[in-house]
Amino acid sequence: MRVYLNGSDDENNRPGVMQHRAIDELQERLALTLKAYISVKRSGPEKKLLFPKIMACLTEMRTMNEEHTKQVLQIQDIQPEMSPLLLEIVSKQC
Repeated sequence: MRVYLNGSDDENNRPGVMQHRAIDELQERLALTLKAYISVKRSGPEKKLLFPKIMACLTEMRTMNEEHTKQVLQIQDIQPEMSPLLLEIVSKQC
């Protein structure tokens, strides 16, 4: 199930992450919890397809987030002196 969230089993796909094993274990527990929740709360034939659909959406959202981050970093490179509002929006500190 971890492969769904990571996109692959390769630790190099997230270069800034230091605790790969802890993240992998947490994602595995969350995926199993989601699967168990769906099996308890849902019924009918759509129940079997809901978990893979949700996992596919999560994978797509991760890809979209990576693309967004690349675009923000590119904007920062092109226009290093942004307005304070834009700096606040794209700030790495949350």
